[in-house]
Amino acid sequence: MISVRNLSARLGDFLLKEVTLDIREGEYFVILGPTGAGKTVLVECLAGLHRPSSGEIWIGGRNVTS
Repeated sequence: MISVRNLSARLGDFLLKEVTLDIREGEYFVILGPTGAGKTVLVECLAGLHRPSSGEIWIGGRNVTS
């Protein structure tokens, strides 16, 4: 399970602001939105490529935010 709580991230002038979502085990999840909405930044935060400014990322019941 992946759980994101109030995740915000700033990259240059771009701000991803207070994203909250839960993806349960075995569930398919699709992120849709227009260009510049923050889809890639969100996935890169989940992958550990960017450190969020605030909020938490939990994977399998473990806090992996930092």
